[in-house]
Amino acid sequence: MQNPEKQVAIVTGASRGLGFEISKVYTQNGINVYMIDINETGNSDAAEVLREMTGKDYPVALKADVSCPEEVKKIYGIILKKEKRVDVLVNNAAIFIRKPFLDTTIEEYRHIFKINSEGPFLMCKEAFKIMSQQNGGKIFNITSTGGFTGYADHSAYVPAKHALQGLTKVLAIEGKAHNIRAIAVCPGGMNTEMGKISAVTLKKDDERKNNLIEPALVADNILYLTRYEGYIDKVVIRTEHGGPFI
Repeated sequence: MQNPEKQVAIVTGASRGLGFEISKVYTQNGINVYMIDINETGNSDAAEVLREMTGKDYPVALKADVSCPEEVKKIYGIILKKEKRVDVLVNNAAIFIRKPFLDTTIEEYRHIFKINSEGPFLMCKEAFKIMSQQNGGKIFNITSTGGFTGYADHSAYVPAKHALQGLTKVLAIEGKAHNIRAIAVCPGGMNTEMGKISAVTLKKDDERKNNLIEPALVADNILYLTRYEGYIDKVVIRTEHGGPFI
């Protein structure tokens, strides 16, 4: 196991849900976290909650649209100026619409891809440059089970997550020469705002709600993988009602 003390991590979509839980467990374990979110007020408030909880100077909240190249370069510049390195990137930021295929517009399709696929591409590109120079780092892409299977009414979200899964595979191969490890984290339905909307089984809402994965569990697994020195390419975390090897 690597000691995470003094590592620098970037977490996108950090103001709530899984991103918040990852930022929390990282901070509690001595990792210097930069929380990235387009929601400036919510992100600042979330970071303040974690600083008060831990008594640390981290996490630091930064506002950015991860699909905007200029904003991505700007936040990396801020982080590098202070930290001189980036050890971990967690691409968690994502958006979702639930619509039948025939009702989904090309504009909606492109917008989902812009945030869920192009955003991680831009974040990975800057992180990969830095990690190559420092000879090491880890990139976690939250692809969900939608990254390798299909769901009804997810005709924009699922293809975008498949694209992110494919990018992760390429980064894992190209990163090997630089000691960079790229890992796809694939949770099933989570007990988050987006997870409740995107969950497929809507007939028994009360029963389904009790079976959703708590984001803190996923965050704990990501912390373990952050410390782990072996090679793990993909982790699938399924809901209780999800079938094995989905």
